[in-house]
Amino acid sequence: MFSSARIVCRSRHPSTPFFRQNQACGLYRWVCNDRCSSKQCFLNETLGSYECCHEACAGGCTGKGANECVSCKAFSLDGECVASCPHRMVNDKKMGKLVPNPNGRFVYDRYCVKECPKELLIERETCVRHCSDGSHHDMTKNTRQCEECKGPCPKVCQLTKPLTGSLLRNLTNCEEIDGFIEIQDSRMQGKDGFNSSDLNVLKSVRMVSEYVQMAAQTISPGSLSFLENLEFIEGRSLVSQKYSLVITKNDNLRTLGLRKLKTIKAGNVIIYENHMLCLANTINWTSILQKHGEARILTNMNESKCAVRKLVCDPNCNPASGCWGLGPKMCAKCRNWDLNGICVEKCPNTGYYEDDLTMICRPCYSQCLTCKGPGAHECISCRNMALMDNSSRTCIDSCPSTHYEEDKECKPCHKSCYDLGCTGPRDSIGPGGCNQCKYAVITKNQTIDHCLFAPSSQIEVCLANNLQGHFTSALAMEGVEELHCDPCDEECVTCTSSGRSVLYNGCICRGRSSCHELCDRSFGCTGPSEFECKQCSIAVVTGIGNEPNMCVRECPEHLPFLDDQKICQEYDVKKKMKVVVGTVVMSVFLILVAVIAVVYCRCITIERKLKKVEIDNYIDIPEVAPIDPTARSNMSRVNLITRGELHTKGIQLGAGAFGVVYAGYWFPKGKGKIKVPVAIKLVKGADKCTGKEESEMLDEAMKMSMMRHEHLLRLVGVCLHEDGIQLITLLRPLGNLLNFLKKHKTHLCGKDLLLYCYQISAAMKYLYEHRLVHRDLAARNVLVKRPNHVEVTDFGLAKMLDYGQDKVKVEEGKVSKFLTNYSEVAIKWLALESLKEQCYNHRTDVWAFGVTCWEILTFGQSPYQGMDICAIKNFLREGNRLSQPNNCSSELYQVLLQCWMANPESRPTFLMLNERFLTFCRVPHLYVGDPSTPQTYVETTSQKDLLRELLDDNDTDFTDPLNYFESENCASENPDLILESEVFPMPRTACRLQSTGSHRYQTDPMIKTPSRPSELGTDSMNYLIPNAKISTEQHATLYTPVVVNENGTTELVSISDYYNEANHKADYYNEMKSTRRPLETMREIREVVEVEKVSSL
Repeated sequence: MFSSARIVCRSRHPSTPFFRQNQACGLYRWVCNDRCSSKQCFLNETLGSYECCHEACAGGCTGKGANECVSCKAFSLDGECVASCPHRMVNDKKMGKLVPNPNGRFVYDRYCVKECPKELLIERETCVRHCSDGSHHDMTKNTRQCEECKGPCPKVCQLTKPLTGSLLRNLTNCEEIDGFIEIQDSRMQGKDGFNSSDLNVLKSVRMVSEYVQMAAQTISPGSLSFLENLEFIEGRSLVSQKYSLVITKNDNLRTLGLRKLKTIKAGNVIIYENHMLCLANTINWTSILQKHGEARILTNMNESKCAVRKLVCDPNCNPASGCWGLGPKMCAKCRNWDLNGICVEKCPNTGYYEDDLTMICRPCYSQCLTCKGPGAHECISCRNMALMDNSSRTCIDSCPSTHYEEDKECKPCHKSCYDLGCTGPRDSIGPGGCNQCKYAVITKNQTIDHCLFAPSSQIEVCLANNLQGHFTSALAMEGVEELHCDPCDEECVTCTSSGRSVLYNGCICRGRSSCHELCDRSFGCTGPSEFECKQCSIAVVTGIGNEPNMCVRECPEHLPFLDDQKICQEYDVKKKMKVVVGTVVMSVFLILVAVIAVVYCRCITIERKLKKVEIDNYIDIPEVAPIDPTARSNMSRVNLITRGELHTKGIQLGAGAFGVVYAGYWFPKGKGKIKVPVAIKLVKGADKCTGKEESEMLDEAMKMSMMRHEHLLRLVGVCLHEDGIQLITLLRPLGNLLNFLKKHKTHLCGKDLLLYCYQISAAMKYLYEHRLVHRDLAARNVLVKRPNHVEVTDFGLAKMLDYGQDKVKVEEGKVSKFLTNYSEVAIKWLALESLKEQCYNHRTDVWAFGVTCWEILTFGQSPYQGMDICAIKNFLREGNRLSQPNNCSSELYQVLLQCWMANPESRPTFLMLNERFLTFCRVPHLYVGDPSTPQTYVETTSQKDLLRELLDDNDTDFTDPLNYFESENCASENPDLILESEVFPMPRTACRLQSTGSHRYQTDPMIKTPSRPSELGTDSMNYLIPNAKISTEQHATLYTPVVVNENGTTELVSISDYYNEANHKADYYNEMKSTRRPLETMREIREVVEVEKVSSL
């Protein structure tokens, strides 16, 4: 099925590949459901039904097929959408190799093209503007291919602006300019100017991809010699779409100096109005420009004037090609020979040879004096020595150690000299022979006769040279490096060492019989028979009695076994020995096993006895749970304040579910007559107070006393009076942030809003690091200490996580599955998992932080305004979130959305949020827009006047709570760019309008009020209270916001300016209607007092 659709009409342009002449605007897409894999369909007017577009289409189609697409998802090939372009090389299965594909295409943007545009390069099968890393375009080849670099790639510098001093400093060692070189007199004389000598940094440039232009007028250089190595101008972009070399209006320019310029691949040349320029018209521009290229040389110095000034080409320059300047070095082409870039009449007689093909004098091999080519074997005469190898001659610096010098030629030494050097061709030591022998023959007089050569093993050097009657010796001898052949004793035919001993010297005596072959010749014999051997070589049979031993080839049958002494035995001695050794080893092993078994049994018995004794004397000791070793006990001190140190003014500031707040003074003990304006929070009267409520008050006091942070409100002290627990904090006349935003939104800018968010994130980061879950973070629970300093307060719902615990689980009550027992919960600030499972952790505080930031950015608007409380849970589960504020950038809104991710693990931590908002605060105008310019600021000293009016006390002799304990505050955590003491206009007529806890504290029943109290549902716009609690709290008090004028009169404030107005639509599940107190009973109500973070005394 196709969905009921949205039909889109689109104008077409003739340049699109799908344009039809008869259809300038037509139906090209129908929004359809998942039936079509392309998610697009069109109306077939013939059949009257909707059909799917081709999968390759993007943005709709006008018919079936890939050629009817409005646009392509991937690539367009001749008007047809394809997934990829045809490869230019394909595999030929028959030939087994890649062959060119006649239908292959290049990839250019989203199109498959036959040829790349002329201004682009080609890398593999793609048209590119720049080669990728590791490859470059070889300018010497007439191709546009990007090739892999052989060695370091040439340095490529991008230059897309006329030259300035700063740009020139960045062009050091650049070989290729990707862009253009443009020199203007205005740039040379400007603030970032440069002079002609600074242009020498361009001497390394060999190629410019676009054009070269110079118009420097009176400050022009004398020549373009700073581009003397420029070889190529590619002309990918042209001046006025026509010229690639433009030299105009340069009053000091005398010669061009572009001596290596070979090719201008595109564009024309224009050189005019250079009144001192000569020789430009001598250049054969036709050989430099491509086909159809044109050179215009106009209005330069007359040729006759140039001749008078001797500005003419050198005689060695080719007249047909001209020259770039004066001297033989500036010839465009030489008349005769080119010697290292200088034109000469002929090449030097030595060190060079003439290359007839290129007319260049090329250098010979370094050892050649004269030559016929560049190689070492092409020398005609040598500078030093000539090495003759067969019929070839090689010039070298000196003869190698295997040759000797004779008439400046190196001739080979005798092979017996090896590489030890020689002075002639003989194998003897001395003049005309070897300098030293590796192997040598020694005479009877112990002198060296001559050197030897050993073709194989050096041990057999004497045998290899057929030296009978000699033995090999390794004794050190002067003139011999390794071995020498020494003569045997004259009584020996052969020997193994010097001496006549048959046994020790291996001497075979001259004219005597030898020992039997079964004798061991190393030991000799006493006669020729096998019975006269001193030791047998194979086996011996021991004689019985006086019979001699007999050497045999093998043992007889009755003595078949041969022992280690080569004696034939009746039994196998080795086997018998093995049996004996095995028996001994086995016996030792069995003994060890028996000993181990006895020891083991003894240990088991002892262990059982010890366990029995342990059970009889067992003491129940609880197991110690593993704790983080970095954890430390909390040693913060609580300041206990006596009843006598407090003076209650009787002015009720607000009331909540289990407490009431009064204004008063604190007289610190031992500090003289100092009195400090404070807020005193009391538990409900003794007749209605429960132990749980006092416990909750004390729990809140302990949490406030433990926290020490400049953006967390700290506790002054606790009073444990018999009438109930009292919490004492300092007065904050500027009130909570919610009302502050509403009242002064015309004075606030984006910088201030981001500052509040950053300071709140810093406080929540501190709570996160100290394992405290706030559970009630909102703009109403943030106090304004100064217009640029806020503090997080209201720890009534905070919970401390135990070590090893990662969340707090709240018991479910009986009111609703979304309500929690014993607690008040603000539905609009709750995360999804809190609505489902009533669990709280730092991730749920992150959600509430995102809602709080949304309140700040909207200047105190109510979240989910106009939505029923019961519908919020389903609203969030369907993927909805609070909308993006009008003044909020997409980057900032993205951070808020991350705080509202359904998966808690996907939300950022307060560490991340604190760093993120620090970044926002440094450039606030990029993230929050200002709808209007903030009004002029005033001084903050007006807060003291507000305190005096709030306390209804004309006495000015009290300590300013802004400065109390200020010395203990740590350094500001605000970002560097926002540490300004900026304040907003705070007129005395605009007093605070709401209490700290947003009506969370009920009226003290022990104090009589001049009018009938109103019924109160605790913070009816934001909080949920179980029915069990509501039934006992029907006599709560609300107060009407008023403004006290400077003359003392009062007037009601417009109800529409306040967030918790009684006639708003219910935002919470259990909203209760309340009545207003009469105006005459509200004259003493002043700004809400928020609690300052104060260090304990």
